[in-house]
Amino acid sequence: MLKCVEYGCPIIVLIIIAVLKISVDDTVKLERIKRIIVETSIDIMSLAISFVISFIIAIVNQINFENMSEMLATGFICFVVYILLLIFTVLSSKFFIRKYSETEKTLHLILGVAIGYLIAIPSLYHSIELLQSLGGV
Repeated sequence: MLKCVEYGCPIIVLIIIAVLKISVDDTVKLERIKRIIVETSIDIMSLAISFVISFIIAIVNQINFENMSEMLATGFICFVVYILLLIFTVLSSKFFIRKYSETEKTLHLILGVAIGYLIAIPSLYHSIELLQSLGGV
């Protein structure tokens, strides 16, 4: 049951964000949906970064942590790496969306989705694992 909450809630949030992005405009167009699917990897990375920040905040607020400095270092390293991955994800998704707009080749969308999600999903999974490592915090 706990796994459902830990992974289900972030997925629900991401779905809500995607639906809101699609439905904000009065007209739902297939082109807009394609772009949002590519750009969702950016939202996933942002969510992963927020979980890493939560991890860091939880560690800082603990008084009796045995490996506090080691865990803090892990948190800050993940934070910096995820920021760099977010920048790469934004640049690559914008690049592939632009290429798709210019050429209308589906390959550009597929590459944008593949690269973005191959970075974002493991990052989100790892950030959730970091929070789980804190136990009952």
